[in-house]
Amino acid sequence: MDFSESELTTACALLFGASWVAAGGRPGDVGAEELKLAFRRRAFAAHPDRAGRLGRAEEDLAAEFRAVGAAHALIVSYRDARQRGEATLVGARDAPREAVDESASPTRLYRGAVPERPLPFGEFLYYCAWISRDELRDALAWQRETRPKFGEIALELRVLRRRQLEAILEEPSGREPVGEAAVASGLMERSERDRVLRVQRELQSPVGRYFVQAGLMSSAEVRRLLRRQRDHNRRAEAA
Repeated sequence: MDFSESELTTACALLFGASWVAAGGRPGDVGAEELKLAFRRRAFAAHPDRAGRLGRAEEDLAAEFRAVGAAHALIVSYRDARQRGEATLVGARDAPREAVDESASPTRLYRGAVPERPLPFGEFLYYCAWISRDELRDALAWQRETRPKFGEIALELRVLRRRQLEAILEEPSGREPVGEAAVASGLMERSERDRVLRVQRELQSPVGRYFVQAGLMSSAEVRRLLRRQRDHNRRAEAA
């Protein structure tokens, strides 16, 4: 069975990113688990149901969602034929940048060098083209929504009383962060606010958990990428 190497390169770049192809990744290198996780990530990023949240036209996302599905089906077909010894690659392998237009990709992957500075895990994933900006935004929003509330931590640390917290939340300007409102009203010192914020950051769920819970990455994959992030940050700090 003949397969166009150009079409397979395009499919791999769409699912794994042009940086994966540029680093020497080839269609025959794709493992079943790696392919499944990459497809989940890209299908999630392009699902038409997210059009309103992303501020994009549903028909545009639908077209991108179909492209992701077609890329996945092509690679699966090639892998199956290759395992049977029936796959033949036809045509020269295109250059990664010619193989896919990333600006039109549903993943909107970052194009460029990874910044030479310490990076939080979510930013590291984005700059390494593992996730799109939309996926980074969704992960950080999930982290904010699921972390312990500032007011509850302040009560636990006894830097605010329940009555004081209720009074802050009942203020007309209740959209102001609780910590800022407490400092402005003289109920809390800035040092106390900063202490509560530190505890809140320590207790919040790590960004990697979002991708595991959503089925977009495995725990092993997150651990491997965390090691790479730590190595990057060590080099950046030593520079």
